[in-house]
Amino acid sequence: MSADPNWTKWIKASCAKYFNDTLNSSLPMFVEGDDRPNVGSRTRCELRLDGPIITQQNPTYWILETVIDILVVTIRNNTDIYEHDANVGLVVSAFKDGITVYKYGDDPFAEVGCLWLAPQNGKDIIVSNFGQIANDTKVMQSTVEGHYLLQLKV
Repeated sequence: MSADPNWTKWIKASCAKYFNDTLNSSLPMFVEGDDRPNVGSRTRCELRLDGPIITQQNPTYWILETVIDILVVTIRNNTDIYEHDANVGLVVSAFKDGITVYKYGDDPFAEVGCLWLAPQNGKDIIVSNFGQIANDTKVMQSTVEGHYLLQLKV
């Protein structure tokens, strides 16, 4: 049996829905590739996925590795120097074990499996802070990254 051509779409759509549902009430979220009108002046987060790396273990067992990376962008203000840290914390708290993957776009109620955190060098979640990226732009940026595995028996 070959890899299902829909796995990539289902993983991306499921992650987008999960993180949007989890974060959007506190922090507007965009998915890489979305139209983003006038976001240059808005505090927000942006979801990006790398992978999956697809490995067939045997004729019926597959492992899909996906990196979920969320860029956190905070427009600096003069009243709360910790606002960016709070936004990063919200995103970190959204990274959890057991993100359900559904057949979005095909059968939105059919479950494919769950994405489980897969530590990289003993680290579950990696935060990278870039700070203010340009002197003339009051924007703080960080990324929150987690490596996930989806194990499928088909």
